[in-house]
Amino acid sequence: MRVLMITSEWPSEESPYSAPFVVRQFNKLIENNINVDIVHVRGAGNLFRYIKNWKKVHKILKNGNYNIIHAQWGQSALSAIPSSLPLVVTYRGDDLEGIINNKGKHGLNSYVLQFIGRVVSSISDYNIVVSSHMIPKLWGNKAPVKVIPSGIDFTKIPTLTKSEARKKWNFPLNKKVVIFPNDKSKTRKRFDLVEKCIELLPPEYKEMVELRVVYGFKHHEILEQMIASDFLIFTSIHEGSPNVVKEAIACNLPIISVNVADVSERIGKIEGCHVVEGYNAIDLSNALKLALDHDYSNYSSIEFSKSLDENILVKNLIETYQSLIK
Repeated sequence: MRVLMITSEWPSEESPYSAPFVVRQFNKLIENNINVDIVHVRGAGNLFRYIKNWKKVHKILKNGNYNIIHAQWGQSALSAIPSSLPLVVTYRGDDLEGIINNKGKHGLNSYVLQFIGRVVSSISDYNIVVSSHMIPKLWGNKAPVKVIPSGIDFTKIPTLTKSEARKKWNFPLNKKVVIFPNDKSKTRKRFDLVEKCIELLPPEYKEMVELRVVYGFKHHEILEQMIASDFLIFTSIHEGSPNVVKEAIACNLPIISVNVADVSERIGKIEGCHVVEGYNAIDLSNALKLALDHDYSNYSSIEFSKSLDENILVKNLIETYQSLIK
């Protein structure tokens, strides 16, 4: 089987740590003897780039002997349409939900992105979403729909102990370290809510806490800092299926989060994790206070992440490919 995978996100010189979940899926397909070629297409809202990408992809399709086209993100599929080959599209969040700009609103680019994703969903041969909450956003299509979240490669989880990780990353031993795992400059990640949450803690609790932003590191460095930390706090306005939450579960890191995407499904049954409805700083602060009072000496969440093993999920993806090959 030969697959042409088209993706708008891929590691580059400018963004060396981009889309580790796509890279992970690609590597697992290769390990399972699937012949996969990657085409990195970056439109960035530029019509001329889309035309250039379309020409590039169709030249590759003409010269290659492919069985399947797999587009990561709805907009990536534009460069492959039309084609006689079966088209699988994985929707990862922004392509169906749009992007909140720094004014806290959906701009024109966001609406265009959503429109493209939904049009593509109406003509693809198989739609994959990373979370079930995205299914209603697909447009009328008789094509099958499957939920395949981004998975975890458990062989990549660091074996450091918490004390070793804390020492390596110079985390204070006399504080409860709360990490924010996103770009704090992006309005939709709501770092302002986290700051208000900390500020609203009673003085004796506020003194216990050190807030750190963990963003822009290599993937294994982020995982090491998860192991070193006491809590992860997550406040995004919208997401597909946040990988940092799933990785925190695998790293036995308690989570305080707003109820976004599939977070409630992931952590709702884990004692010591907290899901807050809405974006109220007082409610979030109260949840953090409860967490600071909780005894985590026997805490373990890794078992709740076992179903996210990339080795299991990639077999599901391969079955999807096989169902489309006549």
